[in-house]
Amino acid sequence: MEDPDTKMRSATYHGSFFGDVSGYGKTVWAVVGTLDIDLEKIKTEKSLSELQVVDACINYLNTAPPRKKYAKRAPKPLYGSLQLYKYFVKEGPSTNGVQVILLTDMKKSKHFWREGYKR
Repeated sequence: MEDPDTKMRSATYHGSFFGDVSGYGKTVWAVVGTLDIDLEKIKTEKSLSELQVVDACINYLNTAPPRKKYAKRAPKPLYGSLQLYKYFVKEGPSTNGVQVILLTDMKKSKHFWREGYKR
């Protein structure tokens, strides 16, 4: 059995309350994570804005895994239905990536640390 401290998780549920998000704590929860991408390289190669690159990453995370051979139901996305709330570009030589606050419809997920804020 794996030690829970050594498991890799994708993000963590945010502990704050977001009053401007309708349904927060009942049907929507916030998740904080880091997109490990080279934003400057992608922006220059594809000639996209920062927001377009972040949206493309979120669209990739929203895709469901392929259906198994004899599965009856279509699989759901691993992280729920993600929507962008805010993003921050990390600056500095040792930091790389974009920190994002995403909204999801999953209160509890094995891919995230902790559990969603209950209202």
